[in-house]
Amino acid sequence: MNIGEFIKDRRTLLKLSQQELADKIGVSKSAISRYENGSIGNMGLDKAQALAKALNLDPLLLLSFAGANGKE
Repeated sequence: MNIGEFIKDRRTLLKLSQQELADKIGVSKSAISRYENGSIGNMGLDKAQALAKALNLDPLLLLSFAGANGKE
């Protein structure tokens, strides 16, 4: 599983649409789609922290998962 699949699985588990997640972290729906399909590998620390909060995750978990999959 890559970071994009992890984000999508977590978003789906929380019953959030891409638009709802985008609104929570202040990005476009297309950015969420690109995070999930892996075309954006480096989202920036501020967005990673906001994403972790929106997905109810420890930011270190999200960042370590990204690092373990070669995308920081």
